[in-house]
Order: sequence, then C-alpha cells, then structure tokens
Amino acid sequence: MARAKQIIYNQGEGMNKIDPKNTILIAAGGTGGHIYPALSIAQEYIKLGYKILWIGTDNGLETKIIDNPDIVIEKISSRGMRGKS
Repeated sequence: MARAKQIIYNQGEGMNKIDPKNTILIAAGGTGGHIYPALSIAQEYIKLGYKILWIGTDNGLETKIIDNPDIVIEKISSRGMRGKS
C-alpha cells in the first residue's frame, strides 16, 4: 500500500488522473491467466465509477492487452522465480 501511495502522490506519467479515494489498485502481469480475470474485475469497477491503477511490467502481456483510458498502468521491474510454479 505504501508503494501505491508513493506512485499516486508522485504524480508520475498519467497519475494526475488518480484520486486515491476513488482508486482500485490491481497488480497482475505476465500471462493472460492473470491478466484477463483482473481486467474483467477492473472493467466492472470502472462501470461503478472507480479509476484503476494497474501495476505491471514492460515484458508482460498487460502492455499489449490493456487499451483503456480509464486504466493507468504503472510499470515496475519484476520477474518470476525460476523453478517455482
């Protein structure tokens, strides 16, 4: 939560659209198995008037799949742990 507040209050790229009181943070990336269910949830919250702050990576599918102006994507450096499933 502290990292999310830092991202929101730093007013990074696109962050001026985010009001912390009306924002849902979603962290999902990498494969469609994580992204598509999270995107469905995000779309339902958008219908209710919430803004979405999505935490993802440069390498994940989320960069290609998500094309919605109501979803602000903030990218972090992350990767899976080898040998873990």
